[in-house]
Amino acid sequence: MNYLEGMQYKIKTAAEENWHFHPELEFIFVIEGQIRLEMQGRNDLLKKHDVVLINAGTQHAIRVQEKAIVCVVNYSWQLLSTMLGGEESVFACNSAAEHKRSYLKLQAIFQQLVYHAVSRKHKTNCIEQSLLYRLLDELVEYYLQGTRLHDSQEDLRLHKILRYVGANFQSNISLSALADEMFVSTSTLSRFFRKKTGIYFADYVNQVRLDYAAQELGLTDKNVTQIAVDSGFSNLSAFNRVFREMYGMTPSDYRKQSKESLKEQNTEETALKEQLKDQLEFEILENTQRPAAAVVQVQADVGRGESYSKVWNLTMNAGSCNTLLLSNMQQHVLYLAEHLGFRYVRMWNVFSVPMMITDGKHMGGYQYDRLDIVLDFLVEHHLIPFLDMGVRPNAAAKAEGKAVFFESESVQFMSRAAWEAMVANFIQHVVKRYGVDVVSEWIFELAYDTVHIPESNCYQDDAYDNVTAFCYLYRQLKAVSQNIQVGGPGAIIGWRDADTRDFLQRVQENGCIPDFASAFLFPYETAIEDGNIMRRRVTNVDNEREQIAYFREMVAQSGLDCKIYISEWNNSLSNRDYLNDSCFRAAYLTEKIEQLWGEVDMLGLWMASDWVSNYYDTGSRIANGGSGLLTKDLIHKPVYYALKFLSSMGDSLIDKGKGYLMTRREQQDYYILCYNFKWYDCSYFVSREDIDDPAVIPTLFQDSDPLTFKFQLQDLPFDRCVIKKRLVSPKEGMILTEWSKFQYALTLDAPDVQYIRQACFPRMSMERMQAQGHTLSFETVLQPHEVMLIHIYRDFD
Repeated sequence: MNYLEGMQYKIKTAAEENWHFHPELEFIFVIEGQIRLEMQGRNDLLKKHDVVLINAGTQHAIRVQEKAIVCVVNYSWQLLSTMLGGEESVFACNSAAEHKRSYLKLQAIFQQLVYHAVSRKHKTNCIEQSLLYRLLDELVEYYLQGTRLHDSQEDLRLHKILRYVGANFQSNISLSALADEMFVSTSTLSRFFRKKTGIYFADYVNQVRLDYAAQELGLTDKNVTQIAVDSGFSNLSAFNRVFREMYGMTPSDYRKQSKESLKEQNTEETALKEQLKDQLEFEILENTQRPAAAVVQVQADVGRGESYSKVWNLTMNAGSCNTLLLSNMQQHVLYLAEHLGFRYVRMWNVFSVPMMITDGKHMGGYQYDRLDIVLDFLVEHHLIPFLDMGVRPNAAAKAEGKAVFFESESVQFMSRAAWEAMVANFIQHVVKRYGVDVVSEWIFELAYDTVHIPESNCYQDDAYDNVTAFCYLYRQLKAVSQNIQVGGPGAIIGWRDADTRDFLQRVQENGCIPDFASAFLFPYETAIEDGNIMRRRVTNVDNEREQIAYFREMVAQSGLDCKIYISEWNNSLSNRDYLNDSCFRAAYLTEKIEQLWGEVDMLGLWMASDWVSNYYDTGSRIANGGSGLLTKDLIHKPVYYALKFLSSMGDSLIDKGKGYLMTRREQQDYYILCYNFKWYDCSYFVSREDIDDPAVIPTLFQDSDPLTFKFQLQDLPFDRCVIKKRLVSPKEGMILTEWSKFQYALTLDAPDVQYIRQACFPRMSMERMQAQGHTLSFETVLQPHEVMLIHIYRDFD
């Protein structure tokens, strides 16, 4: 056992533990073997390298499945209170129960902790202490949940009592003061505590104090009087009496016995460490010298599967309405709809100055000629408008806080009456022109730009309220058809969350239940620096998954049960970043779709085409770091092919995991999408976001190691197979690679552009294989940011 102030860890052979709870956090890492954890109605099998955190006061039991060795870490309430400043400290961390998040960081820290404990190559315990703090930091940053939604009021009350005792047992504890704080009587609280724990409150306080005292007696040389005072006892006599009642001996006798017992424990732990030493040293060396997931082994029964929805190719973001007046933009929209299957075309700034519908001052006399061109184009080609009726600037960003251009193109409505008259007339116009049945399929959103207040207000009014505007739009649309989807508020997750909660709550109170709650998803945090609102890149690779989980919880807490739409999403806000043109973006998109699987109902990648952010600074370059799927010259970017691969997948999900998705179409075609995603190196976050030199892209990531996939597909309905592979790679077929062959020339002739367009295509290969007993085994190796679609089907030749 290793004891540090507020923390302790030990390596031990797992033993059966009946139902119990702890006054401190308990963190378990399985080194070898398997254990079964019963907790909160769950029964989870923990295997090698699984991690689980058991919150204070959580009843649990441990059953040993086979001989197991575990590392157990405990954190005291005092330490947590100091670290969190009194914040609610409830965590959700269980790798055996949660497969959608990565636990690699926690597992790597635990492995390092165990390795250093085993090797004892250092003269002090500084390394172990730093690793324990790293574990705690990882928990607080990424696994802190606050109040748990699934907890009952009784559970929350018990947790508060335990937290109070854990934080205050060294001083005076008053049950009556706690009862007053919780608005119940002392007797009620006492009965409640005994019912939930089986012991009296005073006995529990003494138990916590004695547990602390017993540790101090066994692990330190402090005198008994000092330990009694530090443990919260008023005097030595009271301490001796209570201690003798609990342990049947004096504190001094316990110290002697504990020293002997500790020697036996240390002997056992030493034997375990020797047993693990060579093995752990090898594992740690493997993890430090090679990537943690250098090999991905997948065994899957292809006979099973479950249906799923392809949420990534429902909506394309096409920009401001006036952008769709461009014939080139229309060509790109049709191309993407035909080849990627998009159904909805999302646009904004319907009432903009370039659309020339109204001046915002007068009511009536509206002129819809330009808008009709846009909407006629979509309807005629069986594409469904997704209209954001909010107000936003016409802008393109170069980097955080740096705009390529920023123009206010929306009409300024001079009054609420003027805006409402415009909305009502617009709805009447589209219903008359296209019919109720057509308009009933449309989606309407009122996104509220909380960064550019009051510029984002729909109309000028000192008492402007976006909830009032939403409810008016909602009622006008639902009066036409209940099938029209209406939602909002286009939240920037983590920024002005109180406004988002207020919106979700008040629209319900007004009887305007949104069909979907919408948000924007970018790997940034919004903050105020020197009085200016800034967007800063986040270093957390799991940021998007955590933002979605946070937003879903926010929606659930509001009482809404509706769809979740991510209206806009990308790896970067920049439209001048060559990463947008690289294979990194293709691997990023695939990684995040696997990570967000089943968590949202729509993902709107930002944007459709580079025409959206075209400006004089781009010149005639064939690539400029725009966020489109296609360049101005209709050259396909790697991210286009990633979406193409995803859209080609089967309708039943067989299996998925870190680096791969496996699907089936009926019982004859099998598709595996695999990728080798690399996250940024720390140097990226201290450099410019607008990467203007494609040659530096390979230097921006943590490593350049390949990833080997070993697949074993069981229960194939045939033995003779064709394996066809399509590969998107930085080495060939990527626009930046092909452009580099022309030395990144700013001006190219038409034949040169045509050559690059034709060269930017996935590499294809095919081989025939024989399955053995309806089991097919094969492997493939991917280099960083390569994305591969594997199609397996029966060989009829």
